[in-house]
Amino acid sequence: MARIKPKNWTREEKTSIVLSLLRNEQSAAELSRKHGVSQTTIGK
Repeated sequence: MARIKPKNWTREEKTSIVLSLLRNEQSAAELSRKHGVSQTTIGK
């Protein structure tokens, strides 16, 4: 089975995700599903 390489997020992508969370536009659960990362990663 091939191992999937993790995505390297740009600073702009990270900022956009965090701002979306802080503005209550989407929940951490929604953002984690949308971007394929864990909720813990969104929280960090």
